[in-house]
Amino acid sequence: METKINEFWQLFQKESYAIYKDIKYGLVPEKKFELLHYLLQNIHPRLQLLINRPPNGEVQLVFLTKGSLKLKIIITEILKMAPHDDYWTFKLGLPPWRGTLEEFSNHYQFFGPGVHVYDIHFDIYKIHSNGKVNLQIHLEKNKSLSKDFINNSMQVFLLFYFGDQLFFKKITRIKIIQRKYRHINFLPISELKPLLELSRVT
Repeated sequence: METKINEFWQLFQKESYAIYKDIKYGLVPEKKFELLHYLLQNIHPRLQLLINRPPNGEVQLVFLTKGSLKLKIIITEILKMAPHDDYWTFKLGLPPWRGTLEEFSNHYQFFGPGVHVYDIHFDIYKIHSNGKVNLQIHLEKNKSLSKDFINNSMQVFLLFYFGDQLFFKKITRIKIIQRKYRHINFLPISELKPLLELSRVT
């Protein structure tokens, strides 16, 4: 495993500044990032990366734990071999957002520039035997967006909002509801986080 970890960090050192510059200019370095992902999954097939830019100004390379002890142990070994880098911060897992929904939406803008999210509501329409849930989501916003775009963006939104442990261990599926039907018992999305944190999922 050590050889594979070294291969990953060698490529990262080669491409890190170019990726950093692309991100600073609002570009998505997909090809470079795909190659990093490929080498990471050579270490373990369930490993995933993402780039996070929190309000503190850091550019973070985040290794997702998905709430798995095995992945946490592997990532800890990967981070032990991480090189020093003046531009990047390396993170084990993505923590839940601790601010308000408005602050979160204004900072990340997952639904695009100029799209203002007024509120997000949820309904749990299925609870699986392992405690994981299926969600119906209704998004109140100032612009019309396609259902597919909302669904894809909402997956990323919830990952960053709840953090990778809650997202991967507690949520199985989301379904976008375009209209807020009266017969659905919608609640504010901020109320879902404590429910997920209190529930036990094996």
